[in-house]
Amino acid sequence: MEPAGNWTLPPDTTAPGVARRIVASALASWRDPDDAVLVASELVTNAVQHGLPPIELNLHLGTDRLRLTVSNAVGTTLNVPRIAAPGADDPDGRGLAIVETLSTEWGWSDTDRMISVWAELIDSPVSVDQTEARGEVVTDREGPPIPQMTSGGPTATSTECLRQASASTLSRTSRKTVSPEIPRTTAS
Repeated sequence: MEPAGNWTLPPDTTAPGVARRIVASALASWRDPDDAVLVASELVTNAVQHGLPPIELNLHLGTDRLRLTVSNAVGTTLNVPRIAAPGADDPDGRGLAIVETLSTEWGWSDTDRMISVWAELIDSPVSVDQTEARGEVVTDREGPPIPQMTSGGPTATSTECLRQASASTLSRTSRKTVSPEIPRTTAS
C-alpha cells in the first residue's frame, strides 16, 4: 500500500468532520467510500474524547484496500481501546463496535506516549446485502420492493449505523489484532 497522506487534525470536536471530508476526498475513486468515512469519524471521535493532541490521520491506499490510522498522544495512563457493551439508552460506547463491523481488520499499538488505532477496509463491488445495510430499496427479489432503514452513510448516528450493521445479513470474516494492556508509568 502506498501512503496517501498524513494530516494533523484539530484537537476538538471539529476533528471528526475534518477527517470525514479528508477520507471522502481521498477515496473519491472508490465504489463505496461510506464505510471508510464512518470508520475515520469513529476513530477520530475516540481520539478527541480519550486522548491528547496531536491527533493525526494517516491513510495508506492499495488497489482495493485502505489502511486508516488515527494516532494521538496519551497522558500518564493509556486508555486501551476496547469494544464496550453500552446499554440501549447510553449515548456513547458504540464506536469500536462499528469499526469492527465495517473493517476487515483493526487493532492498536502504542509507542513513546502515542497510541495508534488502525483499521483496514476493502473496496468491493456493492452486493445486495450491502445495499440493504445502507438502507436502499432492494428490487431484485420476487415480490414488491423491500424498503430498508433510510438512515445510513456518514451522517447517520452511531446507534443507527450499529443497528443497521447488526440487522444486515452481511457477514464478514475478520482477524482482529489487539495489543495487550500496557500500564503507563511516569518518570520521576
